[in-house]
Amino acid sequence: MNLDEFRVRFRPVAGNRFRVFAEIPLFNGSFSQLSTNPYESRKLEVYIKSIQIPGSTIGTVPINYRGREIKFPAERVFQEISMNIYCSSELGIQLRSELMSWMDRINSPDHTAMDYFPTSKWEIYYDTEDGNTFGKRVVLSNCYPIEMTPIELNNDIPDSIADFVLTLAYDYAEEFAI
Repeated sequence: MNLDEFRVRFRPVAGNRFRVFAEIPLFNGSFSQLSTNPYESRKLEVYIKSIQIPGSTIGTVPINYRGREIKFPAERVFQEISMNIYCSSELGIQLRSELMSWMDRINSPDHTAMDYFPTSKWEIYYDTEDGNTFGKRVVLSNCYPIEMTPIELNNDIPDSIADFVLTLAYDYAEEFAI
């Protein structure tokens, strides 16, 4: 392949063109007051500074046969996903507060309640040529937050937007071409 053929065939993926949508479970105030419908959620766009398309690993089961080790595929494990989220409000929604309420619902701060419900679905859209339409969608199923970092507030950092890191656990990820 010469340089001209490479230019024609190469279609790079812009790593800074993506959108993330999350289903956040609805709560009425404190963690103990779930919405009237426990499966009700709100879908919203999350303003992300950085995120990675999650990876996965397939384990191996070795079996000895006639002096040789033969390997068979085993269980598939999906790595947790971390994302750096800008602190912002969308239509009056305070995302960090919503995420904290969700974590409180899963395991309350005073250790009086623990609820395995609810989980949600998060979608990552990427791979665009024109900046508007996306070619790929990754769906994370049965997500829930497991870690949220502090927000750094500092007068020594001018011209910046506050952010925090959220880590999600999920059952599995699927990638689709749109």
